[in-house]
Amino acid sequence: MTIALPSLAPGEYDTLLPITKHGIMMNVKHSNDDIAATFGGYTRIGGLKGPSELRNLCRNIGDRLIAIDGLSMLEKNSREIVAILREKLKNKQIHVRFRTK
Repeated sequence: MTIALPSLAPGEYDTLLPITKHGIMMNVKHSNDDIAATFGGYTRIGGLKGPSELRNLCRNIGDRLIAIDGLSMLEKNSREIVAILREKLKNKQIHVRFRTK
């Protein structure tokens, strides 16, 4: 898969989220105005940390999810973003770009 995103702007970072049998093991929060989705923390199964949390792949709660696998999420509402993430769960990993809050 070719990721065609512009260079990182200040405050942005890319990460590859591994997909486990429990999904990406992170929470996605809807913004109050429903025009964005943000990192809402990690999900633990049975108290155990997932691979993304162990590697600290997402930096800050509230970081805005701005691209998934090279596709901009800037014009998508939070429900559309969650639907796209759910569809990507059939892959082994998801390339995500965040903008720090």
